[in-house]
Amino acid sequence: MTRLVAAKSTADLGSPLLTQKALQSFIQNQYGAYVSRLRDELYSRLCAASKVLEEHATMGMQWRLPEGGLNLWLQLPSNLDMRELHHQSLAAGVSFLPGSACYVGEMDTPSLRICFTVTNVELLCEGLRVLCQVIDRVTPGQGGTVADRLPLI
Repeated sequence: MTRLVAAKSTADLGSPLLTQKALQSFIQNQYGAYVSRLRDELYSRLCAASKVLEEHATMGMQWRLPEGGLNLWLQLPSNLDMRELHHQSLAAGVSFLPGSACYVGEMDTPSLRICFTVTNVELLCEGLRVLCQVIDRVTPGQGGTVADRLPLI
């Protein structure tokens, strides 16, 4: 903590007193309730995102609900071309952060990061539905509906 305080002091010589005074009342009187409401809202978005993925995920997609943080990570089939997926998803109006952007020195990794905090729940769910469709379309050997890919017995 001492090193962080020293680094901040070096960077900006401290936060302005007026800003501190302006926020003091909010932090003392309302911050706890605000954080509680925010935590509930973000959890409901995460649950909604998980439900959409359970309903629309293509074969080979995996994810685990985070125990903290603001992002949901998707692991995709290893034969998926992430550049093509990114290109096609942007064309469909959906943006995500390729997993390779989060690793130093790693080559393409078939994963992506979805931030579930930036948009409202309706847009988040619609974006995930579209993304699942695009993933299905660009994954080699996956074309068609889930019913089309079920094994014949």
